[in-house]
Amino acid sequence: MAHITVAATHTKELPQLLLSHAGWAAPAAAGEAAVTGQLAVCAGSMEHAGFLDGVENAISTDAAVLAILLLPDENGNEVATDRIQALADGGARCEVVDGRSPLRDAIARAAGIALEERSITVVAIPISQLALPELAGPFGLTPRTTVSPPARRVPHADDVSRVALALSAARNVVLVAGGGTADAHDEVLALACTLQAPIAHTLRGKENLEWGNPYDVGLAGDSGHSASREAIARADAVVLLGTDFAYPQLIPPSATVVQIDRDARRIGRRTAVHFALVGDVGGTLTALTSQLSLRTDKAFMVESTARRRMEDDRLRSEAVTAAFDAENVAALLSDVAGSDAVFAVDMGPEWHRGARHFRTNGSRRVIGSMRHGALADAIARAAGAQSSDVERQVIALVGLRGAAQLGERLSALARLGLPVKTVLLNPCPATTWLSDDLSGIDVTHLNLFSDARSALTRLLASRGTAAVEIALGVPDQRDRNFPLRKLTTDFTNDLCSRPAGPRRSDHPMKGRTS
Repeated sequence: MAHITVAATHTKELPQLLLSHAGWAAPAAAGEAAVTGQLAVCAGSMEHAGFLDGVENAISTDAAVLAILLLPDENGNEVATDRIQALADGGARCEVVDGRSPLRDAIARAAGIALEERSITVVAIPISQLALPELAGPFGLTPRTTVSPPARRVPHADDVSRVALALSAARNVVLVAGGGTADAHDEVLALACTLQAPIAHTLRGKENLEWGNPYDVGLAGDSGHSASREAIARADAVVLLGTDFAYPQLIPPSATVVQIDRDARRIGRRTAVHFALVGDVGGTLTALTSQLSLRTDKAFMVESTARRRMEDDRLRSEAVTAAFDAENVAALLSDVAGSDAVFAVDMGPEWHRGARHFRTNGSRRVIGSMRHGALADAIARAAGAQSSDVERQVIALVGLRGAAQLGERLSALARLGLPVKTVLLNPCPATTWLSDDLSGIDVTHLNLFSDARSALTRLLASRGTAAVEIALGVPDQRDRNFPLRKLTTDFTNDLCSRPAGPRRSDHPMKGRTS
């Protein structure tokens, strides 16, 4: 790693974030790339197993990341080969530099693929290769290397016509927008207007289609809004836009399913489809909408969107400042956060329902391991996002799995000069995870009788690294008989009985969101 670190510190044109915790590298790069839309680079070695764990977590985040992996000598090649193969099986593009291909060419290829596919690519370099004369100096990397923007893809006109006929024959059409709808907001709304179709979205599609959308019926899936579930249940046709949708049980067996995606590998991967169009969502929808006639029957769309508004009104009427469950905390935080805030979310059980209540507006971002389901990488992603713009409001949303090392990680953020704001949801009344004496960090503890809105407002107004720990269901000392509120009815006791730490297998939504 000394070769990489020295090279990075001598490359003045590129911003760097040098992290001591190897597991942070790839999630931090993913967080930076998600916010900037540009390529981010991370590096680590086989000596640090946490680095590869982080790469694995960052695979399915639709962010352009190049991971440089230093391989050991021949004694460790078998283990290295197995880990690289595991990354490839998980969806990462991997290349081992073996001397037959120049390192510069391997880096350029990997960077191009990462930007083209919005994915993570891995270039593995044996330590012995670093001794080659052509790799002397600043590692042969240059910030002036440019990569052409991804080419737009549009399916064949005959295929588009067949889908147009199928949708014209369907009475109730529902659109489901995923992460692949980035930059296609207007095109999706144009199709919805033409078909008078309600629009549901996945967590990864939330920031793309929730805002400025009169056809919105909320989050789809097991943890989604009831309005979206009922709309899909009544649909004669469901159009999956930039998502392979992991909840096929929600779609009626009689419904026609259309999937539009830029990546052909995702077609039919988790939901069986009747029609498939491979191409950019925006360009494909422009071609599709031009072949459809404007509908005048708005009944299905009006009923579905009205149900969503009723659901929101009910939440706001039930939410009181002292009601510390994840959904109400998220709603309060959404109210007081900045208009361009970045929410970096641990996708554990504490936040996976609350995340749907972060209101987006086209400028806010919601980032996290939505597909992979990593439970303790929000701080790392927030660090990467904050490093790209220290003036922007970046909020890390942490659950119990990320609590054990949170104090240490907050101290690391303070040392790096990153003013990330952290909200920890703690469903276990018996344990306090954040100490009040963390050097250089403003820490606040809240319970049922605290003024949460004021506390969250103060948190976001803080100039430096700051954190709030919210004890869900903890009664105030003034009333020991106050009944404990639960985070949910099922998993609070289960969470508190387990050792804290990241365990992806516990995540109820692993592999569920796209």
